[in-house]
Amino acid sequence: MMSTRNIILAGIGLVLLLLGVFYLGSASNQKHSWQIHLNPESKDPYGTHVLVELLKNYFPQHDFVISEDMLDHRLRLEKVSVPSTLILSERQTYFDSLEVVAVKEFVAAGNTVFIYAFQFPVHLLDELLEESCNVSGYPFITRKNIFANFSSTELKNKESYLFEFKSRYGSREFGWEYFDPEETCFDSGYSVLGRFNESYINFYSVPYGKGRFLIHTSPLMFTNYHLLRSSGKEYVEKTLAYFPEGDIIWDNRPLNVVRPSGGQRISESPLAYILGEDGLRWGWYVLLSMLLLYAMFQARRRQKIIPLLEPNTNTSLEFVESIGNLYYQQQNHRNLALQKMKHFLLYIRRHYHISTQRLDKDLIKNISIKSKVPAEEVEMIFRTYNSIKTHKSIEDYFLIDFHEAIENFYRKCR
Repeated sequence: MMSTRNIILAGIGLVLLLLGVFYLGSASNQKHSWQIHLNPESKDPYGTHVLVELLKNYFPQHDFVISEDMLDHRLRLEKVSVPSTLILSERQTYFDSLEVVAVKEFVAAGNTVFIYAFQFPVHLLDELLEESCNVSGYPFITRKNIFANFSSTELKNKESYLFEFKSRYGSREFGWEYFDPEETCFDSGYSVLGRFNESYINFYSVPYGKGRFLIHTSPLMFTNYHLLRSSGKEYVEKTLAYFPEGDIIWDNRPLNVVRPSGGQRISESPLAYILGEDGLRWGWYVLLSMLLLYAMFQARRRQKIIPLLEPNTNTSLEFVESIGNLYYQQQNHRNLALQKMKHFLLYIRRHYHISTQRLDKDLIKNISIKSKVPAEEVEMIFRTYNSIKTHKSIEDYFLIDFHEAIENFYRKCR
């Protein structure tokens, strides 16, 4: 029999479970969902129904098509006029190899692809990146609101456009992504079309063949919530001004679709279907809650004694020492110095938000001002680095001096 204590705990758990189900049920009855889903059919704050309606009549003499076909079928097998614009959103993040080829051929022929997504489209732009580039995603800053504007003098507004993130409970902090050329290994070949907070790139163009990719890192700006405000609508209309006059194709492939070998589509997963139906969703939550309660009250008594294990030892220093010895044994002092300089420049970019594309006097001055390290000491690092680059090999004392100069900077910088 259960003890009185266990009965009380079970009663408390049941009450919490009922309260949780009631809360989730009441939340589901809200008129609108504040989830960021970019659904073109949704009138929720973060759906894109208003954007679709705006695009339908944007070029009255041309077609607006909402396509649910695989992209290689739509762009290759069906006739597409040139120039046309293909719109890809955060929702359609999966591309198989055939679709990637089709999109690139579409752009190379003189068309435009507009991508508004929180993630960097590596799968589409991999040919334009360095082979050694490993892009994990856009960097971001956390703010409740930002101020965006365009780079073009013709489109730039006198006052920047305000965009904020709101939830059901009011204004909230949000991670606003931006494009950093150095983080994404773009040396050149892109054009900055817009920024927010004056310095963060969120709208840029990448040419490919006869066409180009237009990429926007702030999908939130194209949602119903912002388009129903006059300033938000004006900003989006100016963004659309970069579209060439012609047909517009809105990619609306079903989510989580995988192309099997037979060519038929596989629909969304069973769990996605369960969570999409109100009755099944709450039943699923209740089942998970009951399993959690069972685990809390039954697993503790039946669980075997866990043997005491020795804590893992930190071998990081030993690893670093081994790598250092390897470089020393190979007498590859120059390569080690170049690697140290690469990490030093990465430190400058991330801590002081300074571009390190040009290693000139202006860069030295900016580093000195922001780090509070004397300009002479910063200049010594760059002068030594330039000397190292001109030699095929260097002596160990030269490497030691360079190492001490950089370590001295780290000790003094703020």
